[in-house]
Amino acid sequence: MATTGGADIEELVKRVAMHDHVEGFLIINSEGLCVRHSFTEASRPLAVQYASLLQNLSLKVNSVLHELENNNNNFNNNNASGLSGSNELQFIRLRTKKDEIIIAPDNKYLLVVIQKPPGYGEEKVE
Repeated sequence: MATTGGADIEELVKRVAMHDHVEGFLIINSEGLCVRHSFTEASRPLAVQYASLLQNLSLKVNSVLHELENNNNNFNNNNASGLSGSNELQFIRLRTKKDEIIIAPDNKYLLVVIQKPPGYGEEKVE
């Protein structure tokens, strides 16, 4: 995600909002505060809740990846085979029947996009 300046963030917001299935977005800073969102003012508490929960989820997933990498490196040091390298969280995608939440972490921000999954609400023809 672009973090070099306000113009980059504005362009990112425009690109995200153009997609058909997008319901909303949040931009969360490294302290877990929602610095930008598309929620209505009445839904601001929901945006704050999403920001807190999804930042915690991102941190936990990052922790799991590092733990797995450390265990993998220990295994590979004992066995000369295997690939070594650094795993870095790039993307989290959560999908339920009615929503899809996509989290894209960056050094300074998390971009969260909430969208309807393709095909949601369409009747199945048999």
